[in-house]
Amino acid sequence: KAAVVSNELGQYRVFLMDVDGYLEEERQRKAAHRLKMKAHDKKEREKVAKREDYRPRPYKAYRARHIKKKRLLKAEHKLNRIVDRSYPVLRWNPTGTELAFITESKGKLWLNVHSLEDGKTYPRELFGLDKVLSFDYSQDGKRMVFSGVRFGQTDLYIYYLIGNRQERLTSDHYDDLEPSFVKGDNAIIFSSDRSNDTLSVVGSRIQRNSSKDIFVMDLGDRRVLERITSTEEVNERLPQPFDESRYTYLAEDGSVYDRYLATYDSAISYIDTVIHYRYFTEVEKLSDYALSPLEYRLHGTEGEFAMLGFREGDYRFYIGRQVEGGIGLTDETIELEEISGRQDRVQVPMEILGVEYKPQDAIDIHDYVFSDEEDTDEGEPEEDYLEPFI
Repeated sequence: KAAVVSNELGQYRVFLMDVDGYLEEERQRKAAHRLKMKAHDKKEREKVAKREDYRPRPYKAYRARHIKKKRLLKAEHKLNRIVDRSYPVLRWNPTGTELAFITESKGKLWLNVHSLEDGKTYPRELFGLDKVLSFDYSQDGKRMVFSGVRFGQTDLYIYYLIGNRQERLTSDHYDDLEPSFVKGDNAIIFSSDRSNDTLSVVGSRIQRNSSKDIFVMDLGDRRVLERITSTEEVNERLPQPFDESRYTYLAEDGSVYDRYLATYDSAISYIDTVIHYRYFTEVEKLSDYALSPLEYRLHGTEGEFAMLGFREGDYRFYIGRQVEGGIGLTDETIELEEISGRQDRVQVPMEILGVEYKPQDAIDIHDYVFSDEEDTDEGEPEEDYLEPFI
């Protein structure tokens, strides 16, 4: 199964899709298409043999169907306004039998759990938080880790599904984002703009990094973090466990995000009365994309991953499998054209991870001139906006 969120002018919908069923149906349709094409080519060759002046006609190209979708939720109204795309946020439970998504309604925060077994959705209110930006399940399915906002401050929280209670992990003015469980649910990996690896409650005067690095918090000892990356002017995001000893994440290379693999290791630094170690990270680049992926999720135990991209005006899922030395893409893509209307996508500017896509008629609110004012930037070339794709 796969789940996706669409947002059209503020009206959001949550869809559920049967990916395995779709791929099997496409394999059967492709096999039938190949048989028909062979029969067609055979007839064309026979016609050429009978008539020397006959020009053979090619068989029609194969076109994949759009995947069928089941709508789980539809909320809000379509209005010409600034759209909040930070919710809903989705996550599957470890067994893939339940889909959790967090929504906002009338100033309240709701955790909704949709069961595939009975087809029902069970909502529960989340207290003590203003917003949840992202979250992840523990492997036993009994806990979640939130990147939550409270009084304008973004911190990490452990949420216990049994008892509907939460525990705060960080409490400072740094932004702690995109957490995931690692090391058998005994640690949390996340991205942050914090300048040091020591946790403390800080005042209003803090030193933030201009970019985000990757950190790991040991839940047994929360005072000092493991710093996985320390890169100036380079943003890292969506950190996840690759296997038991390595992590994967997206990092900005120029204006494009690519996949990277990090191995956190140690070596003996010196010995006096005890052995002292130094810690370091070995980083390997796994991809070289033309433009940035929108979303990416790796299933480490199964060796599979899914990526959401935007290409030729459509949103598309890319499904791949882990290969030796990195991640390999298969040729299986799932088109999501019908999720949001093409006309709406053309009219609404979309910012896609550092690559901005705008129609020619869109108004740039950061650079415009009123009709009764002079344009002082005459002679400067117009900026070209590239259509995003993977």
